[in-house]
Amino acid sequence: MRIWTKSSLLATVSSAYSTFLTTNLVARCTAKVTWGLQRSDVLLWLKSKRSLHGESNLGLTAFGRSVVAEIETRGMVLDLAHSSPQVAVDVLAITSMPIIVSHTGLHGHCPTKRNFTDELMGEIAASDGVLGMGYWAEVACGNISPSGIARMIKAGVDAVGVDHVSLGSDFDGSVETAFDTSELPALTHALREAELTDADIRKVMGENMIRVLRSRLK
Repeated sequence: MRIWTKSSLLATVSSAYSTFLTTNLVARCTAKVTWGLQRSDVLLWLKSKRSLHGESNLGLTAFGRSVVAEIETRGMVLDLAHSSPQVAVDVLAITSMPIIVSHTGLHGHCPTKRNFTDELMGEIAASDGVLGMGYWAEVACGNISPSGIARMIKAGVDAVGVDHVSLGSDFDGSVETAFDTSELPALTHALREAELTDADIRKVMGENMIRVLRSRLK
């Protein structure tokens, strides 16, 4: 789980990356200042039982529930990327804020463990949340060309609505992608070929995610 927050005093952005909530964890903190924004990453790694990549599909601990409550109180953005399905269910049950999954795919389009079920994605969307469609093979089931990613985005729009889908590239170097940011016009063209309107494309390309960030980062 990722956590994003904005400091109104310093106008900075901070995040906690891969924050799987248990009491059995090790923390690593890094900070970087780029273009006037500060991003502080706190990596909280633990046994993978509460990770999407684990086997046990455990949910939030009591400590995890207290952290989620604090996130909601403090006006932060909670990202369920890499969390187990049960963690996602538990978070949705105890919050009323928009939730995001910043980089993922759609199980109905690509039935892999890495992608939450369409039903769970629908529940996240119902929080007024946003699902970021990734650009790599595991979540797209192989076709990572602009047209392949556009088809996945269109499947997401059909499943949860155009107001709840965004780009979720995962451009961090850990996965292989077929195109980079300079080639986003090719993705825009592919989305038009997939019969998304210009208004739909604007939402997917940024408006949806900006809506959630503005609603939470106050």
